[in-house]
This record gives sequence, structure tokens and C-alpha cells, in this order.
Amino acid sequence: MDPAAAETFVTTLPAGPIKEALVQRSVRALQTFDLDAASRLLGESADPGSRLQLIEELTKTWSRVDPRKGAAALGPHLRSAEERKRMEAGLNTR
Repeated sequence: MDPAAAETFVTTLPAGPIKEALVQRSVRALQTFDLDAASRLLGESADPGSRLQLIEELTKTWSRVDPRKGAAALGPHLRSAEERKRMEAGLNTR
């Protein structure tokens, strides 16, 4: 998967179930080799439940790679106190 192409394609889709499904699949696929791109795509997810699940998955991966960089990469895409709480718990950045 080409991270730039995935980001470009997903961001051009209208909000809805198809976009949400592609965001989830893209984030999960990209997090294995491009955590920055996966973190940016998190911002395209509109479903609160899906977002929390993706945040937990991404923080698990970031915690093994670089927790501080993970906090910086995910931070701008968080929309609620609950999302921030999940990220901080997963990265131990409190």
C-alpha cells in the first residue's frame, strides 16, 4: 500500500460508511510500516467507537516504537478528552 496514495484517496471520499471502512482498513494496514501516515488517517475517522479502537491499536504500536513521537503524531488528530486519555494510557505519557 502506498501511504500517500491511500491518504489522498481516503481524504477525497465523502463522509459515510464506505469512507469509515476504508479509514479503518488503511490505518490498520499502514501502522505496520508507516505509523505517521496511519496516525494522520486517524483524523479522517468520524465514528467515535472506531476512533477509540484505532487509537488503542495505534498507541500499542507507537508504545513499542517511540512513545514520545507517537504522542506528537496522534495528538493533533484527537477530538475529545476520552481520546486523549486513551492515548496517554497507551503511551504512558502522563
